[in-house]
This record gives sequence, structure tokens and C-alpha cells, in this order.
Amino acid sequence: MKLTVNLDGEVLDRVVKITGSSTKTEAIMKALKEIERKARLVEVLREGLGASETELKSMFDPASAPAREK
Repeated sequence: MKLTVNLDGEVLDRVVKITGSSTKTEAIMKALKEIERKARLVEVLREGLGASETELKSMFDPASAPAREK
């Protein structure tokens, strides 16, 4: 989907660097996916579904880790 948005260029440049993305679009997608992943994790924890350690680990997308932590 194409979308026109106003973004802080300096913040976007930092996100590109932090995520190790090769494009701004890739950096934005990684950031959006990370926000979604965290929201789902919070939802699981709030509902007390008793996710196992394995299930919790599967919720982490290693590609979403900042480049400096890889």
C-alpha cells in the first residue's frame, strides 16, 4: 500500500541504522511489526493464558532486534 506521511527524518535515519535496514521502508516495517509483536505479548500476559517459555520465545522475531544487539 502506498501512503504519504510526514516523518521526522532524523528519527527515521536512526531507526534505519538501529534496525540495520537497507531501506527506509524496511525500517518502518520492522518498527511496525515490533510494535504489533509487543502489543500481542502484553495481551497474552494480561490475559494470563499461561504461555510456556517456548511459546514466549516464538513470539520474538530475531529480525526485529536492533542491529547492535545481534
